[in-house]
Amino acid sequence: MTPKKSQMELSRQKRESDLGDVARENSGRLSGIIGRTLKDRNEAEDILQDVFETYIETYDVGDVIDSASAWLATVARNKVLDRFRKKKTVETHAEDVRISSGPESGLSHDDGPDTDFERMMLREELSEAIEALPPEQKSVFIQQELEGKTFEQISQESGVNINTLLARKRYAIQFLQDYLKETYDELD
Repeated sequence: MTPKKSQMELSRQKRESDLGDVARENSGRLSGIIGRTLKDRNEAEDILQDVFETYIETYDVGDVIDSASAWLATVARNKVLDRFRKKKTVETHAEDVRISSGPESGLSHDDGPDTDFERMMLREELSEAIEALPPEQKSVFIQQELEGKTFEQISQESGVNINTLLARKRYAIQFLQDYLKETYDELD
């Protein structure tokens, strides 16, 4: 093998390895998010395929992607929204009906597939963020925020003083804010 060919082969192998890693790390989560939003399995699989094709095209062009997970989630969100918009336009033209989302219809501008998908993405990201918390912080956060226990109750059950519990929760909240910042920024 000539030096030039070996360099090209190494580059091709790195590309395949990088793309495979990203696909393995993200396909399950993206498939779940898209599948819960669309309900039609074939349509969800088409969108997932489109998302990864877009990633490959971007990778091949050499664009830098800081966080593949967040980038892929944003592309998935946009593709789902595009699909909803396309369906809505087709249905509107087919029925020759004007769809109203004004106050007289009882719908707010916050309702609809865009908002539902954003909420679902935030729930998914929050679940991942909570799972990534250090165990002591995760325990306090879940008991206090999700189970509704007071710090006094947690202290009595665990034997950890309240000030320590307060600090752990404060660290947990800071961790969650940092973890979720990128997702929130993308949705704005």
